Amino acid sequence: MTQLAASYGLTYILFRAFFNYDFMKEAPVYAASLDPHGFFNAWSALVYAVTALSIMFLMLHFELWPLTLRPAFMKQPVLGLLWTAIALIVAAGVFCIGINVIRMDTVQFMVTVPIPFIFGTIVTLNMLEGSLFKNRKQPLKGLLSAIAAVLIGTGLSWLYQSLAAIVTGRLHAGPPSYDFEIWLASALLAVTFPFLIISAVFFNFWPFRQQDS
Repeated sequence: MTQLAASYGLTYILFRAFFNYDFMKEAPVYAASLDPHGFFNAWSALVYAVTALSIMFLMLHFELWPLTLRPAFMKQPVLGLLWTAIALIVAAGVFCIGINVIRMDTVQFMVTVPIPFIFGTIVTLNMLEGSLFKNRKQPLKGLLSAIAAVLIGTGLSWLYQSLAAIVTGRLHAGPPSYDFEIWLASALLAVTFPFLIISAVFFNFWPFRQQDS
């Protein structure tokens, strides 16, 4: 209960401090009283947070290597602080490269880079239970696993994109509404989860896990 309350409290503080919806002022749904008027454009803040989450997932591929080389780093709260700091710093670099160097649209960056990677990580580490490269040692194991997550997530993202028009009809891509991007992100990270749960709980990870004869 304490952890849940702390999570809500921290989320509220971050939302009020960093999210700004001024870009929606002309939209009929905008209400100034509900806008926290934070430091950053709300899309940028959201995409950065998702990117940081993807970096935390990336470290899972490496089983927290190289932090595991120092036993003192693997104790709480040191591990949590280090893991969070690394994720935030690396995410800042990835975000800046994608948005400021490559000049990708913020929302399109989200559905092209971090979300497919998160989705691919769920498949490789949860559904496949990290079995793809289990005989390899770190950091090679983590590198190969991360590459597999990129390929799987990107491939499934392309599959969802090809099905979008059939399932939903033609959706507008890009600003201001980002209809297609929101649909794709929702499909990848929300619609698919029930199917993963069905495989894990009802079918004991079949067809991903080799069943006992």
